[in-house]
Amino acid sequence: MQRLRGWLRIRLRNFRGIFLRVYLGILTALLAVSFLAILVVKAANQVRLEEYRERQADQVLITLSHLLQPLPKAQKVAWLQSQSDILGIEVALLSQIPAHLNAHQQQRLESGRTVVTPVNAPASSSLLAYRALPIREIVSSHKIPEEVLQVRFQRIDEQPLQVLLRLAQSQWQSIQTQLLTDPDAKEQALQHLNQALTYPLRLIALEEIPVGLDQVQEKNLLAGQLQIIASEAAYTGYLRPTSTSHTIFALGPVPKLASWPWTLLLGVGLMTVLLLGAAVYWQIRLLEQRLQKLEKAASHIASGNLNARVELGGQQDFIARLAAAFNRMAEQIQSLLNTQQDMIHAVSHELRTPVARIRFGLQILEDSLEQHPSLLAQLEGMDTDIQELDELVDEILTFARLGQNGLRLRFESCLIMDLVHEVVEAHQPLHPHLQLTVHQDRGAQDQGLADVEARYFQRAVQNLVGNACRYAHSQIQVYCWFEADSLRIDVEDDGPGIPEQDWQRVFTPFSRLDDSRTRASGGYGLGLSIVQRIMHWHRGSALIDRSPSLQGARFSLIYPRIQRRKEHPKSPAP
Repeated sequence: MQRLRGWLRIRLRNFRGIFLRVYLGILTALLAVSFLAILVVKAANQVRLEEYRERQADQVLITLSHLLQPLPKAQKVAWLQSQSDILGIEVALLSQIPAHLNAHQQQRLESGRTVVTPVNAPASSSLLAYRALPIREIVSSHKIPEEVLQVRFQRIDEQPLQVLLRLAQSQWQSIQTQLLTDPDAKEQALQHLNQALTYPLRLIALEEIPVGLDQVQEKNLLAGQLQIIASEAAYTGYLRPTSTSHTIFALGPVPKLASWPWTLLLGVGLMTVLLLGAAVYWQIRLLEQRLQKLEKAASHIASGNLNARVELGGQQDFIARLAAAFNRMAEQIQSLLNTQQDMIHAVSHELRTPVARIRFGLQILEDSLEQHPSLLAQLEGMDTDIQELDELVDEILTFARLGQNGLRLRFESCLIMDLVHEVVEAHQPLHPHLQLTVHQDRGAQDQGLADVEARYFQRAVQNLVGNACRYAHSQIQVYCWFEADSLRIDVEDDGPGIPEQDWQRVFTPFSRLDDSRTRASGGYGLGLSIVQRIMHWHRGSALIDRSPSLQGARFSLIYPRIQRRKEHPKSPAP
């Protein structure tokens, strides 16, 4: 029961941590985006409504202006008054721009556009539409209209269609006598009306009454009443020009204002998806950045920087607890490795003293047992064992020293070929049955200078050449390749080679591909590991593959020729 209670407490704490933060963040983003989407839809619909009103009113005002323009100025007012009675709307001609229009609306009028404003009266849904008639120029180049046409609409959806049909009927009736005497006058009059109207006006026969009209509407249409058919997307108006006419006016279609057009919905939906995606990405990105810090610290530790830690910050969620656990683990690993290195140093140094004493004692025994050859042979074997133990202590100390944090090498510009020749010449007398050859890249245009720490560099080459001498049958070849900014040294032998599956394992400390530890095979399993660490401090790498010419093993050292002395690589991975 106690375990269950503890498990639930941990789960609840994790729930309150990351989940609650992400959930509240996404919920807040959803509410904010929804509120913003509503504002965008309202603003877009308001703009669309104003444009629709102006477009609907514009049709009437343009038609009236077209019909009003040929009249003399003195007849314009009387004509508009007569049209007001016929059309059922209030039409007026103003001598100046109304004072209640703002600067933006006045500018639109002066540019020849229609302006629609609501009537400032209680409980009134009427709209006033304005359009400037011919414009005169002033000295200041500022355009001021001479006259402004004003129309009052009760409804802006169907009423403009009704007004246009009444205007067409009035014009048609005014030329009724001409239409009766001249058969071609009907087409000319219809063409003239279409030039004045912005929507298409057609004449259809009585027999072609639209299907959308019921019997009552057909009867009213034949009686001279105006009928409007509304579809999902538009209005179409029908009116009989005269009581004796055998044709009917059909005006339209006049598009409706769509409340939710697909373009608006698509735009708002796309905006919502993008904003929600950005909000979710921001929430996840915050968590990802914190996990990346953890990953970065882990990578530093894997590369050998044991001082890397994760900044905890002030949060107390699961990731913060994971970072704290990681830091404790890193401190424990660093402490264990430091203890291990201290122990290796201490043991290695402590071994040197008894080894030196044993060797001194053996030297004394050799001097006192010159007359006993069998005992001298045993002493020589013991001396050889002591020599190997001394070399092992030296290898361990070198390996431990190269694994220290903050190791500083003193790089010097050296002639690489001289250093390589010294190593090869030192090994040749020890292995007279082998042919050791050094080759230099003939394409090199300089003297073969490179920045190295001479002692460690020679140690790396010495380990490779010594390893090749241990397994070669007859010959060893050392190649030096000089590039503009890098150097490569290959050590090849004609021995049995190393299986490809073991290429990475040979660089592991104390790793041996054979299980024997006889003097025939030799080595302690640290030589290649020391080579790899020396190359690490030289910002290079040690590689292994098969020799293409000798068919044995080929070890390669690749590193830059110029070392940046002010910057030091991190300690190698343990």
